[in-house]
Amino acid sequence: MITISTEKGLFRVQQWDDVCTRPGFTPDLDPVAFPLRAIIGRYVFGEQVRCGLKHFHTMHNHGYIVVAENGKETNIGKDCGKRYFSVDFEQTKRWFERDLEASVTYCLTRRSSPSHTGESY
Repeated sequence: MITISTEKGLFRVQQWDDVCTRPGFTPDLDPVAFPLRAIIGRYVFGEQVRCGLKHFHTMHNHGYIVVAENGKETNIGKDCGKRYFSVDFEQTKRWFERDLEASVTYCLTRRSSPSHTGESY
């Protein structure tokens, strides 16, 4: 499952190709030249994907979609994030996970309310 946060809210995509074809996505980001700006998504699924950090490219099953200071997006695993972005990544990851959980809880609460009209997140 892949969950991405946008200014319009959360959305889920089922296929990795949907992430790779996003405008601004790059499979080869230099973390030294372009520091982390934000985590915008999380993925967990069976097939392994290659980390998007230049010169690293470890295969992993779960990780995060990030935006760098240059506006480019890529995917990284938690270990890659910690190694290349240090404490900033760990703090940003905690904020993202907290905000994601709050958004999912809000959406589930709305869906179970009698006034819900069937919108999805």
